[in-house]
Amino acid sequence: SDGVTSVQKNEEATMANVFEAEGDEMLRAVSATTANPGSEVSVEVYLLGDDADGPVDGELVASQTEAVEFGGYHTIDLDEPVALPSGQRFSVVERIESYQGSYLPLEVAAWDANDPDESGGGYHKNQKAVANVGESYYSTDGGATWGDTTELSADEVQGRIAPSAFGGYPEV
Repeated sequence: SDGVTSVQKNEEATMANVFEAEGDEMLRAVSATTANPGSEVSVEVYLLGDDADGPVDGELVASQTEAVEFGGYHTIDLDEPVALPSGQRFSVVERIESYQGSYLPLEVAAWDANDPDESGGGYHKNQKAVANVGESYYSTDGGATWGDTTELSADEVQGRIAPSAFGGYPEV
């Protein structure tokens, strides 16, 4: 089962992913994963130069906030689409707030002993979560400083993992 890491609810958790346009494109929507109903997703899009130092070291070209009624995977249409020339590096920065505070929905490969599909079969699903250096970032201070997710150890992720839908804490 995939786990979702979380930070303490009073921390200002923010996440970002950096991409490169494969061709001349219009960015019309972004995605967000929310763990709780009644969440609020704040989105920013930055155009980044080749020498950008982190996901917000560029030009802010889109910013909006959207309330989502249910937990799950969401497509958020941008109010103003962003033109991306081929090869343009850009970042999508998101902050998710819920009744439990802010959190980082970071996908991890994990085994959940409380998941009947896994424990009943007596096997661990073969899973792999991949992030490349300079691609996925997290911040616990509202975006003032950023860490690269590839620098998080398995122990650090395990210490922040949220309980699964089955009531346990999956093993990273």
